[in-house]
Amino acid sequence: MKIFLQVPEGLKSKALSIARELEKAGNEVLISCEPCYGACDLRDSEAKRLGCEKIIHYGHSKFVDSEIPVEYVEIKSEENLAIPESEIKKLGGFNKIGLVSTLQFVNSLHNVKKQLEKIGKDAFIGGSGNKNLYPGQILGCNTGAAKAVETKVDCFLFIGSGKFHPIGVALATKKPVFVFDTEKNRIEK
Repeated sequence: MKIFLQVPEGLKSKALSIARELEKAGNEVLISCEPCYGACDLRDSEAKRLGCEKIIHYGHSKFVDSEIPVEYVEIKSEENLAIPESEIKKLGGFNKIGLVSTLQFVNSLHNVKKQLEKIGKDAFIGGSGNKNLYPGQILGCNTGAAKAVETKVDCFLFIGSGKFHPIGVALATKKPVFVFDTEKNRIEK
């Protein structure tokens, strides 16, 4: 089978080893070198032009349909994330906190919720739906999990890295958004 392999920037260094494994199973693999900005950024037209029969898209959950079959390979951190107490203090007087993340860290949201509740804060995780497959999951184009709890919270805490997704939450809800940067292990506003 001729496969079109698409990986986000953070996994580009793994693309060759993924391709080699697929080739061992008798597949021909073409690796997309174009940037991948999310699950909606399928290169299906390109894959079709190249004669591919399938797209394997790493790092995101299913979002859009395609003329070519797409296999989404979700990548989630298995780390039992905890925020240092010194960092939680940066949330100041905010006591009702909405928790959101991208796919990579959705498994950590309930642990962070328990951690915040243990120190007397109320934490809320919006439901899934409307293209978001997991509670608390947000996409660049979909902040539904944040919108679902915005009337219950004073601020939001995004678990992950970067500013793109938290800015989307801030614009959609008009509420302060803090970021627990998982790479720096600190909270930033």
